[in-house]
Amino acid sequence: MGCDLDGLADIFLSGRSSSGCAVHICVDVQGWNPGADFLDRLVTRARRLVSHKSSNVMYMDIGEIATSYGREQSYLLGSSSSVQMAVYRKDIQAKATDKIDFWENIWKQVTGDDFDTIAYNADLPVWRVEFRFHHSVLADFGRGAASQMKYGFTLEKLNWCHIKGVSQHLQGLWRYGLENFRLEIFASGIGRYLDPAWQFLLEDVCHSAPVGDIFYKRVKKTPGLGNGKNLMLAVGNLISVYARKRFNSNYAFQCIKDSGIYDDLYNYMSARAYRQQRIFHESDIFEFIAKALQTRTLLGRAA
Repeated sequence: MGCDLDGLADIFLSGRSSSGCAVHICVDVQGWNPGADFLDRLVTRARRLVSHKSSNVMYMDIGEIATSYGREQSYLLGSSSSVQMAVYRKDIQAKATDKIDFWENIWKQVTGDDFDTIAYNADLPVWRVEFRFHHSVLADFGRGAASQMKYGFTLEKLNWCHIKGVSQHLQGLWRYGLENFRLEIFASGIGRYLDPAWQFLLEDVCHSAPVGDIFYKRVKKTPGLGNGKNLMLAVGNLISVYARKRFNSNYAFQCIKDSGIYDDLYNYMSARAYRQQRIFHESDIFEFIAKALQTRTLLGRAA
């Protein structure tokens, strides 16, 4: 799929670069269920929880909406813009979306204790444990990987913004998800320890070949980076206000320098000049402000 998208991008674009991808990792299990005390035993820093129950089932593929009715058959923890865990009855969802034949064919490919039997039992429920990583989270991992390098690497070079590169880290992401949503058991005299089912998912489920000893560390964006759209909207709004108040260019320039966003504006315009292979001078910012003031005044676009 990644190669197909790259091929399309090469046809329509020049100088293309990947902007990021999201990852959903899951495993379907039988012979286990979350239990009534699932949420009580789950240790997580997620602030958002959705638990659904009633008497029918309906799934809507709009964003992260999943609505189910009946006994507690669906748990959704975390935000869709970060790391999210979903635990739900996959067999019920497959029947509701008329995909049960497809998924049963997949499940029947798994052998049991010997090669002559099928592990799947149509009479037992199928629970899916799924982790969803927003593309911004993968970008955080990429910055964490870059910070461990001796030389500077971009997210593009480290392949954290491309499906082909991210696919090499699925096992590490799977473990990261399980460790951030830990299912534990409390035993009198022993204390809390990892639920055996979670231990099994950690040690026995493999999504890809091991990727080596990589420390998965997220690093947030440095303030002022990657906010060019918001920055220029703020600058444009300020200039519109200054034009309305009939500020001259020198005074408007000084006001923007005192606004607290001047350093970000300087870095943004410097980087843009570099991409355009131009020499950048601070006077370019003054000329930009002066021209913007004049344009707003002449066209009557002052705020």
